[in-house]
Amino acid sequence: MKQLKVTNTHGSTVEKLKEYERTLKNASSLKRVMAVRFVMEGCQGLGVARSFMCIAGDFAIQDQRTA
Repeated sequence: MKQLKVTNTHGSTVEKLKEYERTLKNASSLKRVMAVRFVMEGCQGLGVARSFMCIAGDFAIQDQRTA
């Protein structure tokens, strides 16, 4: 599988993105930021997709617990 890369980071680093993730409340925005961070860390596309399948399941479980 081909390696993904971020061509323009807009000055963001992996550490800054991790800090930004902690402040986000919106799940869809959080997933987008996490996807960019995963790619910047060197994860392959399939690994990022699998991570989000697990994350989506975790959010669904949390939503059921709060309901």
